[in-house]
Amino acid sequence: MLLGILIGWMASKTFVSQQKPEVKVLESTVAVIVGGGVTAFLQAVTDAKSISIRLSTYVIGLFVGFFAPMVLDRLAQRYEPDRDQLLGHIEGKVVNGKPITMMRFQTIQKDLGPRWTEKRSRSVVRTYPETFRIAKVRGEPGVGLRKRESPAAAEPTEGSS
Repeated sequence: MLLGILIGWMASKTFVSQQKPEVKVLESTVAVIVGGGVTAFLQAVTDAKSISIRLSTYVIGLFVGFFAPMVLDRLAQRYEPDRDQLLGHIEGKVVNGKPITMMRFQTIQKDLGPRWTEKRSRSVVRTYPETFRIAKVRGEPGVGLRKRESPAAAEPTEGSS
């Protein structure tokens, strides 16, 4: 079964990562999934009676390995609109003529609406740690933006409304 999961995952990542899938890639993916070599290997290491059980667990593993990455990617994409909204909101704020890089959870909820609870903001931060971080803003918890500039660039400014 683990072999099936591994081969299914590899086939899924190879096929899905192609911008414009080619026939050769599709043929190779199908050949791996069909697993002629794997079934021959299973026949060599097992007796004829247990081959059907081994083969069925291989097929189940292929199914899990092929579709699980797609499901996990979809779950991660669920937060993309939230990431974009939060990022746009923080980057769009200016305090005393300077753009801010941090905002309190309380301010986010006030500005973006009641669905933007602290818990929701924290899950966006956890999902996109390369973009956001948990920060203290005037002694209260909030969201900070990760630096995208070179180390010589200006330090982030603190602000909240």
